[in-house]
Amino acid sequence: MKQNRAAQKETLFVLAGSLVLSLLMQAIFLLCGKWRLGVLYSNLITVFVTTLNFYLMCLSLERAVARGEEEGQVKARMKASYTARMLLLAAVVGGCGYVAVTWGTFDLWALLIPLVFTRLTLLVRGRMLAKQEPTPAPAPDTQAHTDKTAESACEDKQTEGQKEQTPPAAYPPGKRPPLREMLTGGEEDE
Repeated sequence: MKQNRAAQKETLFVLAGSLVLSLLMQAIFLLCGKWRLGVLYSNLITVFVTTLNFYLMCLSLERAVARGEEEGQVKARMKASYTARMLLLAAVVGGCGYVAVTWGTFDLWALLIPLVFTRLTLLVRGRMLAKQEPTPAPAPDTQAHTDKTAESACEDKQTEGQKEQTPPAAYPPGKRPPLREMLTGGEEDE
């Protein structure tokens, strides 16, 4: 199965963002005088496991979409994948946390803090993409239906002679874009 370049690109972005935040965390530990080699090991283990978690999520989503499964099946597959990935994450971080507490090899805070780095990186990525991409226009074949739907929606919402403006939907009412289009942004693999 051919790997999706978008998933690899996003995973590399998550890894880069996590490493930048890790450097910041290492600097804070150093400035506080609490830095030791266990802090670095703990940090790198958590960043590796959370990035692997994100990549496995992308792979399971790709497989579900590539099989052409219905939305309900995709959701069920993602739920099972989520459970397995969280168990893996809990086993690795929990095991290292146990070692950190009993033997002092790892630093507990340096294990736990990087768990939020992926979320922060994805939040930044989402904001960056929102600023770059304008809202896509509806497809030409649905434009006439969309205009009629928007007009009827505006007429139904008249109150005391005022019309409320309802933005036209990109898809006809009751229709949603295919899951593949939502994931790839309309781009097709070559």
